[in-house]
Amino acid sequence: MTAYEGHWDGTDPEEYLAEHGDGLQDVAVPEQVWEVLVERNDEGRWGLYVPDQPVEFSSLPEAQAAAEELASSFSPDDPFSPRYRTIYRTGDGRYLVALEGARETFHFTVQVAERMAVVEY
Repeated sequence: MTAYEGHWDGTDPEEYLAEHGDGLQDVAVPEQVWEVLVERNDEGRWGLYVPDQPVEFSSLPEAQAAAEELASSFSPDDPFSPRYRTIYRTGDGRYLVALEGARETFHFTVQVAERMAVVEY
């Protein structure tokens, strides 16, 4: 559904949007940006790992390749002494990674997501 459906009075969509707006004035929508996200257990809480530099790409294939690489290379704090890593591809650009340590197994996910909007409050 486009922003003008349900309110469209038959005018040209460009004219309608110029006159009425699209209802998203407070939302900044960037050009298509793909990010590689890592979710992990951090001190008993499941959450989004936020790197110092966001992992952003302008194309989906680039982001998917980066996600696959990150599934192989990302080193969370736990386990302290990893023995091996098992990587499961759960979908396009989606990975579940299990790290077997000396005493426990830890896991995290890596996935590609399209940033849809950044809303300022």
